[in-house]
Amino acid sequence: MERETGFQPVPNIPQEALLHELARIAGECSEGRAITGIRVEPFRFAASYAAHVASVTFGNGTELRLFVKDFSTSRLVKDARAARRQRERRVYADLLGRLGLGTARYHGCSWDEVHGRYWLFLELVEGELLRRQAFPRWHETAAWLGRMQSTLAREPHIPHDVLPPLDRHHFEGVAERALMVVRDAAPALSDRLERALQNRSRTLDLMTAGPLCMVHGSFRPDNILVATSSSPPRICPVDWELAALGNPLFDLAYLCDGFTGWRLDQLVDAFQRHVGSHVTLPPPPPLHETLRAFQVHKMLSSLGKEKNRHRTAEVMATVVQRIELLSAGNAA
Repeated sequence: MERETGFQPVPNIPQEALLHELARIAGECSEGRAITGIRVEPFRFAASYAAHVASVTFGNGTELRLFVKDFSTSRLVKDARAARRQRERRVYADLLGRLGLGTARYHGCSWDEVHGRYWLFLELVEGELLRRQAFPRWHETAAWLGRMQSTLAREPHIPHDVLPPLDRHHFEGVAERALMVVRDAAPALSDRLERALQNRSRTLDLMTAGPLCMVHGSFRPDNILVATSSSPPRICPVDWELAALGNPLFDLAYLCDGFTGWRLDQLVDAFQRHVGSHVTLPPPPPLHETLRAFQVHKMLSSLGKEKNRHRTAEVMATVVQRIELLSAGNAA
């Protein structure tokens, strides 16, 4: 049977090589069905890496839809790109698929060191970003996160060899880079930032307390898909390239960032109820202090990026002010 192939214009992509890999991936899950067509188009949403959507049709009329993540190119400057892509590949291939948490199914990869091509083939999950969802979806996501931590606490085969530790050395390095960028770009703010971080020793103790567990590493609302076609909705975090070993509250702090009052309490409660007894958490006062410490770290990480040397002093002042408020124990 003749196979139909099609490509919408996708720059800098070796079309024949990608079609060959897609035919291989589809053949492995075809269950004897003939492949009648393969079409590729650019992913319609902005992403840091190039991404494509592949549609494979079979002779019986069924279709396989794949998300192709292309680690070969990135529109953002990223450090340790080789480690990042290897980490995400291993987390999908060696771990997530067997946990039953609703993450995108791993269909394979194509790693070509000679030609510098690194393609990850995942299930295309049709969903909306959490950022665009009403609060009940955030509450469900906090519960999902608790289930993830509970599941991982009982999982014996975590790929520790590709997961960096979020330890004191890591957090101290992030703070130093942020201070260096602020001193260079907005010297008048550097003293304020240093004063805000003067109790850094205690916050480091809080952030590194207890045994390390696997965390997503960037559990932001733009990295979480919500598929409402199922009931209950499917929560599907994506972009696991920053997965690491850290405090179980790390991801929760990123999710809760910006919430206060009863909404914050409900998110924390949903996480605690679903994490169960498998993960030891601190009591409420230090728990909330730890969340604030991680939110300060999140802002320091953003400040420390090289691109932020070109931020205006006014923009940096807003970030520093929020760090001051959080460091003083106030909601921001």
